[in-house]
Amino acid sequence: MVGYIGRPFYAVQGRALCERDYLDTLEKCCVCGDPILDRILRATGKPYHPRCFTCVVCQKSLDGIPFTVDAVNRIHCIEDFHKRYAPRCARCREPIVPEGGAEETVRIVALDKSFHIACYACEDCGASLCSRQEGRGCYPLDDHLYCRECNARRIQDLSRNIN
Repeated sequence: MVGYIGRPFYAVQGRALCERDYLDTLEKCCVCGDPILDRILRATGKPYHPRCFTCVVCQKSLDGIPFTVDAVNRIHCIEDFHKRYAPRCARCREPIVPEGGAEETVRIVALDKSFHIACYACEDCGASLCSRQEGRGCYPLDDHLYCRECNARRIQDLSRNIN
């Protein structure tokens, strides 16, 4: 609307306000502090401009896509959250995260360490320790993971060295 002397004014709850006072009535974006003039995006109990709602790590816009927050309520895209906070594999040191668009992943915990399924293998021969076949599986020795055969060989080597 245009008021006297060509200055715009805005009607808010039946009151005429100048532009400055009108802008003061609007919600402010919690990131940039500017008034939100059109669509308000609400997340974590706070108002955002859609363009300001971004991942704290990669700055990718999260408007309309899944996101998560860390312990201090900072917003992350799912990928960066997993990279930063997912448990790390004791063998390859990479984060254990869902693959190929999956929402969940499997990790193996042995000797208080986490492993990818593919990394949960004998430290000597590389055989998978995930097998449920009889006689297969994990046979730890001195905080190391071995298959049954490699464990037996190492125990024999140790007993030879003792004698």
